[in-house]
Amino acid sequence: MNRLVNKNDQWTGSAADGVEQALSLLQEQPFDVVLLGTGIDGEGEARLRQYLDGAPYDCRVIRHFGGGSGLLLSEIMAATGEFSEPQ
Repeated sequence: MNRLVNKNDQWTGSAADGVEQALSLLQEQPFDVVLLGTGIDGEGEARLRQYLDGAPYDCRVIRHFGGGSGLLLSEIMAATGEFSEPQ
């Protein structure tokens, strides 16, 4: 997912190996979107959403189960209101 996000010149992605690392990244800088892969369970997702509910910035959470790069890009564009193809 991170590789696909970073293919777009207008996007910058960071990857986390788990919930603790993700929370650390979220505390360091604001993010517009958090992509959750299959490695994050319901408890981890709840912890991330709880943190983001109190964050001083607006961030959308997308649970991505796979399905190809086109689906991922469409999910991100729909969440951000951006409808241009990656450069």
